[in-house]
Amino acid sequence: MHSSGNSRQPFASSSRLSAVLADLVQGGLGKIARTRSDYLRRDEILAQGAPVFLVLRLVVWIGLLVAGFTLLLWGSGTQDLAGALRLSASSILPLGLTHARSGLETAIAFMESASGVIVVALQIAYLPSLYSSFNRREALVTMLDSSSGSPPWGPEILARHALVDNQDHLSNLYHDWEQWAADISESHTSYSTLLFFRSPEPRTSWVLALLACLDAAAMHLALNPLTAPATARPFLRMGIVCLRSLARVTKIPYPPDPMMTRFSSPPRSFRRPWHGCSRSAGQLNEAWKRVRSSDRFC
Repeated sequence: MHSSGNSRQPFASSSRLSAVLADLVQGGLGKIARTRSDYLRRDEILAQGAPVFLVLRLVVWIGLLVAGFTLLLWGSGTQDLAGALRLSASSILPLGLTHARSGLETAIAFMESASGVIVVALQIAYLPSLYSSFNRREALVTMLDSSSGSPPWGPEILARHALVDNQDHLSNLYHDWEQWAADISESHTSYSTLLFFRSPEPRTSWVLALLACLDAAAMHLALNPLTAPATARPFLRMGIVCLRSLARVTKIPYPPDPMMTRFSSPPRSFRRPWHGCSRSAGQLNEAWKRVRSSDRFC
């Protein structure tokens, strides 16, 4: 066996403490946002969730370290609880406001000081990775604005490409978004904090952008599979894998093997967006026959 030169990636897991803090931050900001009637104002409030969560988590980590080392200093027998708390709070960052009285206290204070510096350094080193992943995510979402409008919509992607006779570009679009979905599936499950970072443009969500592209690929395959590029189906599959990975991290339930609901005729939700892309009712009916002939989703 041989090891590769690439560094190992973190496992897709989240601590219980982070989950509790995330629920508190998102729940609190959500209640505040619901008091605003303007969507832009609500989005501005919810956008504060990610930085507030990062700062709060660091503060809680530091607080837990102070509490733990306070108990160690108190248990050493040379300090009362108040004195142990003062020494612990002074030692978590090398301030030197209170001095240890014995060799044991000095050792404990040294370990606490080192732990505080390590925690802060790890948090600072964590930020460039978050920014890099966030930048990769939003770059393609911003590029999609010219093809789908704002907010993004699947039928609009197909309509705009057909309007300027640029259907050949759809192959590259599906390929780029397949790679994007793979990157999101890896980065946003390894660094689940990225899920709290909203897109800079209030009306352009990265989740809606992915759903719009998935809708466009699914409609293309159903409406006219002979002209659909070869990259459409792999992108659909990768998009589903990405959404399922995010659902597992966020504990959102989903059917592992969904079965299609049977209809005798196209429902209204199926007809409405396709009238803008279909040239005739016959084409829509043929597309519906192909959908009904499939027992499962992709």
